[in-house]
Amino acid sequence: MSYTWEEVMLGIDVRKETKQKQEDIESIEAIAKKEQDMMSAWSFGLSLLGGAIFGPAGYMIGKQIGKYGADRAYDWESKVVDPGKFNKDEIEEFNQDIKDEAKSQTQGQLLGSAIDLATMYVQAGGLEEGFDPSIGGGDWTTFGTGDDAWTVFGAADKTGTLGSVASEQYSGINIPFTDKVLPLARTLPGDQSLFSGGLKEAGKKLTAATGAKQYIEKLVSGGTDLKRMIEES
Repeated sequence: MSYTWEEVMLGIDVRKETKQKQEDIESIEAIAKKEQDMMSAWSFGLSLLGGAIFGPAGYMIGKQIGKYGADRAYDWESKVVDPGKFNKDEIEEFNQDIKDEAKSQTQGQLLGSAIDLATMYVQAGGLEEGFDPSIGGGDWTTFGTGDDAWTVFGAADKTGTLGSVASEQYSGINIPFTDKVLPLARTLPGDQSLFSGGLKEAGKKLTAATGAKQYIEKLVSGGTDLKRMIEES
């Protein structure tokens, strides 16, 4: 069976275009996967750092920076594959799937941010009676409230060379093996730091802090009484 010159050239064009489309699809999928990986890693790392320095508020803000920072750094949502001249329907469907997935992700991120805000409220002791930071009844930068409030680090016992601020509670954290402190970090007296009661007590504190998000998610998914769930846990 013989082919005309036109048929040979058409076959070459189809193969070339198909290969380019496949490469473009794989590139977009790779960026999307990288974004998800970095979103998880950045959110986790920055939320831990933020929580260690500024309590529930830092935890929440660090998580948002990680999440939306990765979303901005790895942009697959605006990309499309050129449908070309051959087999256009499949590519047009893929491009529509990108738009739908981007919309779904945005909605999921907004819901996640709302859950993170509610988590911050619970971590700071928002379910406790009298909690109202605007009148001094609680603090967004301490885990828990009142006598049960704690921060990751105890207050620094020296000013160091990085300076200090007016409030002793915000004097900073001693940086190990140096004569410096990390200024502006939220701290309470040493007996209200994370490890003041030993590893067992620290574990209980961390469980309560990290479990707050699970409580909120249960509430969102159909739970009716958040405080009761916490008290029964």
